[in-house]
Amino acid sequence: MNYQKFEKYYYLRYQQFEALTDAKDWFDEGEEQHMWNELLWYAHTCYEAKKLFESFDDKDMEVLLGGRVPLFILEVTDE
Repeated sequence: MNYQKFEKYYYLRYQQFEALTDAKDWFDEGEEQHMWNELLWYAHTCYEAKKLFESFDDKDMEVLLGGRVPLFILEVTDE
C-alpha cells in the first residue's frame, strides 16, 4: 500500500483551504492580483486532487474510508 498517495491527497486538500483563506485575506486588503493568484492555485490543487483521487483503487478506497463503507456501495454510487 502506498501511503504517500494519501499524504499527497490530503496535502492537496489542505492547500485548497489555505488558498481560499489567503484569497479572502488578499481581497479584504484590496490586493486583487494576489487574490486571483490564490484562486488559480486553488483551481490547480482541485484538479490535482481530483486526478489523484481517480487513481485510487479498491484497496486505497477501503483504507481511505476506514473500511466502514462496503465496496459494493461505492460501485453502485459510481455508476
